[in-house]
Amino acid sequence: MVEDLSSKRGVSRRGFLTVAVSAIVAGVVAGVGGYYAGTLAAPAEVIREVTKTIERTITVTPSPVTVTKTVTTTMTTTTATPTKPLLEGQELRVGVVLPLSGALATFGQQGRRGVEFAAEEINGAGGILGAKIKILIEDFAGDPKVALTATEKVITVDKVQVVTGAYMSAAISTMQEPCERYKIPLLAIGGAADELTAKGYKYFFRNVQSASEFTKATMDFVEEVIKPETVGIVYEKTLRGESTKNAFLKLAEEYKFTVVAEEGYPAGSLDFKPLIEKLKAANPDVLLFVAYITDAVLMARQMDEVGYKPKAVVVEAGMQNIDLLELAGKYVKGWFIQTQYWPDRNYPNYDEVYNVGLKFWQKFGKPLDNIACDGYLNLYILKDAIERAKSLDPEAIRNAIAETDLFLPWFGHIKYGPNGHRINALETFAMCQILPAKPNTPWQANGLSFYAVWPEKMKTTEPIYPMPT
Repeated sequence: MVEDLSSKRGVSRRGFLTVAVSAIVAGVVAGVGGYYAGTLAAPAEVIREVTKTIERTITVTPSPVTVTKTVTTTMTTTTATPTKPLLEGQELRVGVVLPLSGALATFGQQGRRGVEFAAEEINGAGGILGAKIKILIEDFAGDPKVALTATEKVITVDKVQVVTGAYMSAAISTMQEPCERYKIPLLAIGGAADELTAKGYKYFFRNVQSASEFTKATMDFVEEVIKPETVGIVYEKTLRGESTKNAFLKLAEEYKFTVVAEEGYPAGSLDFKPLIEKLKAANPDVLLFVAYITDAVLMARQMDEVGYKPKAVVVEAGMQNIDLLELAGKYVKGWFIQTQYWPDRNYPNYDEVYNVGLKFWQKFGKPLDNIACDGYLNLYILKDAIERAKSLDPEAIRNAIAETDLFLPWFGHIKYGPNGHRINALETFAMCQILPAKPNTPWQANGLSFYAVWPEKMKTTEPIYPMPT
């Protein structure tokens, strides 16, 4: 027992305190396990035991007495080793097959911008579980046969795990077979033809509305806003054009609209005046137009030359592109154009939609339109799928895409049905109208821009009918 003498009478204290600290470090470091599936095994604990000895000396008359008190404290610490990203050092190779030259180049280039913009963002943020995206691009110049060979090439030569493209339904149709045969997921950019999801393919996925869906939504708009008695239909003689025309005819019967004109033309035609004269004579309350942009620009100019000013022109999504405003300008003022995406819309959140669109505009000087959005969106769908699959194996990616249930605040909900078509694709349908640009609208040309006018949840501007002159 150590007695405390500080309270006894007659004791003189020479107070000083000497503290000596001795540290005994003892630990066992277990072997660090190797990597498993790209992650480090948990590190062994490193234990440090520290003993502190405190000595106190007290002088008592007539002779000094030394009292020593020892206190031992043990501390344990664990040193953690940083975790390596699961797929670090690996590469996601994405084949991109688009019409980068020819009549459809404006759309192909937009699709490419969307894909590359998303890849840049994702890689800049560390990739997908550490894996970086590599884009391998092929131009099919608007020829479906070339799209087929380009798809074969990116799969067999470039060894991609995923393919995306091609804007044209006819081109996508040729790409489906090799992707199915080699078991490589194909995420379409555009491609509205109903036939694309009627083949029973397991590796095909599409985000845009099908022809039957957007024609139904278009007719709902026509009935609610324009309220016509008669309609005219103009369409290009392609897979998409025929599919859309047939859907319009069926719906016109259901809505009890009288079809007073039904005119098809070969894509790439140069002289539309005979066709326009027929439309002028029929004088429908609304003209339903299915075309690509080069044909639309030429037809709009020739309508003006002939002196035909329809009460309303409602266009299928193939023309929602700022190049239409740059090339046709005043000739398309007032046209209604259906779209899945445009950076002026209220759903799902105006600020989120606007800000993503603004980033894209600031980088490219082009708006994030329907096709650019599809390319951009596809890479974020891939990111989500791979993060769940935890693998770059094409089969694992395909299975994860099929199970996608993703909400993006700048776009909406993505979930696929058994045929690869996005469930409730009409959630993101909007009807826009070409109107004089508002002062604060970045994406405009020739003083015009597209504004969402329908349905109510999308609308930022009231529709104008008959079309403004």
